Amino acid sequence: MAKLLIMSIVSFCFIFLLLLFFRYILKRYFNYSLNYKVWYLTVLAGLIPFIPIKFSFIKFNNVNNQAPTVESKSHDLNHNINTTKPVQEFTTDIHKFNWDSIDNICTVIWIVLVIILSFKFLKALLYLKYLKKQSLYLNENEKNKIDTILFNHQYKKNIVIRKAETIQSPITFWYGKYIILIPSSYFKSVIDKRLKYIILHEYAHAKNRDTLHLIIFNIFSIIMSYNPLVHIVKRKIIHDNEVEADRFVLNNINKNEFKTYAESIMDSVLNVPFFNKNILSHSFNGKKSLLKRRLINIKEANLKKQSKLILIFICIFTFLLMVIQSQFLMGQSITDYNYKKPLHNDYQILDKSKIFGSNSGSFVMYSMKKDKYYIYNEKESRKRYSPNSTYKIYLAMFGLDRHIINDENSRMSWNHKHYPFDAWNKEQDLNTAMQNSVNWYFERISDQIPKNYTATQLKQLNYG
Repeated sequence: MAKLLIMSIVSFCFIFLLLLFFRYILKRYFNYSLNYKVWYLTVLAGLIPFIPIKFSFIKFNNVNNQAPTVESKSHDLNHNINTTKPVQEFTTDIHKFNWDSIDNICTVIWIVLVIILSFKFLKALLYLKYLKKQSLYLNENEKNKIDTILFNHQYKKNIVIRKAETIQSPITFWYGKYIILIPSSYFKSVIDKRLKYIILHEYAHAKNRDTLHLIIFNIFSIIMSYNPLVHIVKRKIIHDNEVEADRFVLNNINKNEFKTYAESIMDSVLNVPFFNKNILSHSFNGKKSLLKRRLINIKEANLKKQSKLILIFICIFTFLLMVIQSQFLMGQSITDYNYKKPLHNDYQILDKSKIFGSNSGSFVMYSMKKDKYYIYNEKESRKRYSPNSTYKIYLAMFGLDRHIINDENSRMSWNHKHYPFDAWNKEQDLNTAMQNSVNWYFERISDQIPKNYTATQLKQLNYG
């Protein structure tokens, strides 16, 4: 589990940084603002390591190269022997760190975070239910004001505008419908021009479905609570929503009103004591930390219709990078030191506990005639042990089958060629060669086996 979480964070981080780079370049040199929905790509990237199916371009290449000549096949196999790393050293490397305890700690922390954030999410949802229940219908005069402000816009049925006594600043949320709540006092105390800005801003949130996406992303942030970056992305989504809503307002007012709109935002943020802490809604008076960015965007606003081709290109390019990235992450994420794939062949579980006694070993035998496996202690048989090079196991079997070695005499003398591992620099038998993964021992067996025999056997075994 710990490795999965780490890989998820790495994948998420890579796409996050890539999108930040794109945003910077597009904003700096093209005055183009990326739509906040591109942040969903980071979520997809974070989920890649959890996908249990590995797809690869390499597979298609392998299909074309599946039937090499006997000579080239044998050459490749001998090359594999020569380049095989010593098993003892490799086995030590992969087992010296105990992942089990880390897995347990990470799982517990993850569960605790999910519970805490789920509670916070439900609390926010219940508050929205309360606000909806406490909301009041507009009177005729108030309705007329709203209709005048939104005269040039299609008033969708799934958008409801109401007033409330319990709030101090306008707020927009989704609860079955998009609900815009305006403080009752605003219809009396706020001048019509400023009220127009507020209504347009909140209407933009509803029209763009910002609040629904906020709920969806909050659900993802609960699932991926182990990743601190997901909360940064969530803040960026909220910031992007506010900037996009401001842009909508600017598109619907005269240019000489831009300054008045900016002053309205400043007045609302700095003078209204209320700040919306509900994680599932948008409020007109956002955080002070966002104020500077909103004012800069108003000053430098690009009101031209932005091409969707750039957005489509970035999404496709990023997705392709995620596919390439998956080649490194997906396989690793499902890899541990146990073989988990189910056997497609027929197999029979044996009870040989009397023979093995207190030993925790296992036994697997395959009958080529019956196309059937016989397994004792299946769980143990799926564990990874030296030699990790499975080709050496098959070479040993071929050597026994061809009588190059046998049960009574499998000894081979050392040719006094110096190897970097002391265990290799001496006489070997099958037991020591398997234990120490001695390359020269298995290479010598391979040299004495006819190449066509090796190729035929490997093909029958569907090796590689």
